[in-house]
Formats: sequence, C-alpha cells, structure tokens
Amino acid sequence: MTGLDQEFKRRLRRLVPGAAVLVFLGWALDHFVFTGCLLDTLGWARPAGVVLLLAGFSLAGVSGRQLTLYGRRDPSLPRGTTDQLVDRGLFCWMRHPAFTGFALILVGGGLAAKSCGFTFVSAPIGLVYLALFTYLVEEPQLVERFGESYRRYKEQVPAFLPLPWRRCRRSTLAKGGNGHA
Repeated sequence: MTGLDQEFKRRLRRLVPGAAVLVFLGWALDHFVFTGCLLDTLGWARPAGVVLLLAGFSLAGVSGRQLTLYGRRDPSLPRGTTDQLVDRGLFCWMRHPAFTGFALILVGGGLAAKSCGFTFVSAPIGLVYLALFTYLVEEPQLVERFGESYRRYKEQVPAFLPLPWRRCRRSTLAKGGNGHA
C-alpha cells in the first residue's frame, strides 16, 4: 500500500466518525431541544433540501470524475490523488467543487429531513470544518505539490463559489507547464 493510499484511508477514518457525530448531534437537538421546529411549518424546506442534495451529490461526483480524468497521468495512483494540477471543467470555476458539493449536501440534508438541529447547528459546524480543512490542510499541501502553478491558480479562481461575472477559460497555467492538467 502506497503512502497516498494510507493517507486516503487515514482521512476517511477521521471523516466518518465526525459525520456520525454531526448526525447524532442533529438528532439529539431535534428530540431534546428544538421540539416544534420552524422547518415543520415551511412547505418549501423539504423540496429545497432535495434539490440541494441532488446538486451537492452531482457536484461532488462530477468533480471527482474530473480529477480522475484530468489530474492523473499515472493510472495506478490511488483514488483521490492526482499528479497534475486540474484547472478545467468545474475546477476552472472553483478550486474545490467537491467541498462545495459537500456543503450543499450538509445543508440540503438538514432541510430535506426538516431537522432544525442539523440545519442550524450540525451543518454550520460541518461547514466550518470544511473551510478550516481546506485552508489549513488541503491548500498548503497543494502549494507544496504544485508550487507556483497552484499559487497562480489560487489567485485566479475562487475557492468555493463561482463568480458569475468571471469568464471561465482554460487557464494560462499551461504556459508555465508545471504540473498542469
């Protein structure tokens, strides 16, 4: 097993218990604190939650597929790892589309379940975790791996939310040739 495979499994082992704690926290708050939740009275909450869930799963799934398609010269690399910087597809619009998808899943799940505990406590905790993980762990690793190419990419492309007024073009990073997809 390669070091990258071990890193993926280590991250997964940390993520699953955290997700379980968030779900349990939402459930406990709904049953012991937020009795008579505001979301029960909103007819649009469940359909909006389902739309956000579908959008989130789609965004996470497509971004994972694009990382595999555009980010790997070596097909033997373990899942979730790349050997090239990806700056096309969804990654042309935002640096972390999978994390944006996970954020939509968190909020959508709470709304679809009409869970005040999850929507107003667990989901925001999960969003803060995603942001901290992105800025304190993921991005420093990407700067270390891809160097100046990633720094330029970071200056040009927002982290989570695409800017509608920004035209997405194939990045000029290709001219630098440093790990570009």
